[in-house]
Amino acid sequence: MYIDETSAKNKRYSNWIDILLDTPVPDGRHRLIEHVLAPYLINMRNLELGKAKQIVEEWVERCETYGPARGNINAFVERACSNTQKFKRKPKDLSWFKNNHRKVYAMISSIAEGYGIDLEAE
Repeated sequence: MYIDETSAKNKRYSNWIDILLDTPVPDGRHRLIEHVLAPYLINMRNLELGKAKQIVEEWVERCETYGPARGNINAFVERACSNTQKFKRKPKDLSWFKNNHRKVYAMISSIAEGYGIDLEAE
């Protein structure tokens, strides 16, 4: 799922979640895993639990260039993926982040803007 920075700049994205999967982030990882990445991969893209978990864990590894995640992140990923599948959770939309986690929303907006996607238009 990860593409290097060179090919990422040439790739056309239409979905902010796919951009997020290709972009390491310094903060908000736990929220993004639980509320966006696991639900998107498991219940929107219909990936098997193991494949979704692998993609999220690879994303987490890339994020660690900003510093390690707090706690046992692998156990958190396992739990988030299992609960997502069990409860059929869908990913939170951007308005939820805008209303509940403005710092994460600002980070997502900044990333998407760098790829030419206007989140306000979505």
